[in-house]
Amino acid sequence: MFALNNLEIADLYYAYSLAAARLKKTAICIKYCQLALEIYQELYLLKRCVDCHVLLGITHRRNNNMEEAVSQYKTALDLAGQIHYKDIFLTIQHNLGFLYGVIGETDKAIDLFQVILSKEDQLTPYVHVQTILSLVKELHKKNNNKEAFQLVQKGFELLIKHPDLKNQFYLEFNFYYLLFLDKYEELQKLMFSKVVPELEKEKKDFSLSNYCLFLGDHYYAKGKYKNAAKYFAYSREFLNKSNLTK
Repeated sequence: MFALNNLEIADLYYAYSLAAARLKKTAICIKYCQLALEIYQELYLLKRCVDCHVLLGITHRRNNNMEEAVSQYKTALDLAGQIHYKDIFLTIQHNLGFLYGVIGETDKAIDLFQVILSKEDQLTPYVHVQTILSLVKELHKKNNNKEAFQLVQKGFELLIKHPDLKNQFYLEFNFYYLLFLDKYEELQKLMFSKVVPELEKEKKDFSLSNYCLFLGDHYYAKGKYKNAAKYFAYSREFLNKSNLTK
């Protein structure tokens, strides 16, 4: 028999919480992540504390506990800034921005995404494209479609430079491109031929819910209530399936 030291126990708790998170066992994830965090705090291992706060933020978000999720992300962001934990700082900002968008604090989301894009030289191609798409979504909520359309075009340019990202982002950029040009018939065809199958495969149910809501609002405004009802029903269906992941 041998005894584990505190660090080994904390690492074991954290590994267990990660495994629980992957299995969507949120109560178990929170329990063991919190235990790991308490030991990391005692040992003053601040990077690992940041990692725990991020995981707790993700898990509380999945539980729709938005207030606690925001609190965990803010703590992670403040701590990562203090210790210059650059590898994760931008990811935390993006996650917090996404969460602000979910809870309707669109201005805060826009501010965070713009801060991230102001550090363009620090961004990986993936984070750059992902942040542009996230900002497009929030600007559209504010009806700032001119700026959003310009960002869509920039997104397309980045996908040309980085074709390995095309499969992950092209369909969503194309959705907004057609949306801003009011090409709703093309949008409807795109939704069911490509967008829905692809995003369902990637389990992006929250995004699908929003896209269906856009089309429902459009058809309702046009007086096409049967079409509107169909897309509102789709929106509710995808929202119910969603755990608020992107």
